[in-house]
Amino acid sequence: MAYKSNRLKGYKVMRDPNLSKSILKTLNGPKISAFFDNIMGGDSVTVDGHARNIAYGERVQLKSDKANIGVAEYRTLAQAYRDAASILNIKACDLQAITWVAWRRMHGIK
Repeated sequence: MAYKSNRLKGYKVMRDPNLSKSILKTLNGPKISAFFDNIMGGDSVTVDGHARNIAYGERVQLKSDKANIGVAEYRTLAQAYRDAASILNIKACDLQAITWVAWRRMHGIK
């Protein structure tokens, strides 16, 4: 279940899907903007609590203070995914998807 504010943003985007700049202003935030870019076929890195846990190799509860990601940490983690993807010669969003699927399997996340 999505938060009400995010559902309302989703409805607004669905009403006007061709106005990218307007949509990004509506979304307002690095994670949700990156997620939108991924849906639209872009190669952004969507750094959420799972991506953070994967990057650090630890499993902290997503609702804990430790899982909160500040602006500087978001940039650092996104760049780390891009750097690793570059070494592997794949898209950063593909690397993130691969690590997420493996993480889910390893930890029994549904």
